[in-house]
Amino acid sequence: MTQIATTIAQIGIQRLPALHSSLTETLSEGGFNSVQLSEIFSAYVSAECVLCGTRVTGEEMGGITSAAEKPLAPDSKFGRLRHGSCARSGCISAYYRVHLREYPNLDWTKIREKATEDDAFKEANTARRRLLIRLALGVAVILILLLWRCIMYYGHVPLLQKPHKYNIDPASAGPDPPR
Repeated sequence: MTQIATTIAQIGIQRLPALHSSLTETLSEGGFNSVQLSEIFSAYVSAECVLCGTRVTGEEMGGITSAAEKPLAPDSKFGRLRHGSCARSGCISAYYRVHLREYPNLDWTKIREKATEDDAFKEANTARRRLLIRLALGVAVILILLLWRCIMYYGHVPLLQKPHKYNIDPASAGPDPPR
């Protein structure tokens, strides 16, 4: 039996547990019980290393989070995945490609959108916040430099001091001397 797989774009290894938990939450909200979730993650969800092709099942993706609670040997599969390395020892990849195979009465595109929507929204908000902070700091630095320049060259802060009014002596404004 051939199963058609839809692929989520490559994600970092350290994001696999977050993806697993968001998929679990979304599927639970969709009315799937724990037995069905176990079946879905064991047979229909998998991740594959981009470089070496090592496969990790959906259950193993969930095992990464439970491995964080238990001390593991650094050479163990879960230990390497938890630290952001490939499950295969010696592979230098930091990205996995996640495959979602067809399951009866399950629309992966909707679930994928819903599961990644929260993560994408949070990432977009933090990126937007960082951008606004950087922009505000840049504008503040430019204003401070302009203020410093005005004080150094003109001796006063513009708009805070009355402009000088120069009066011309009428006697000095006479005709030009002959040449």
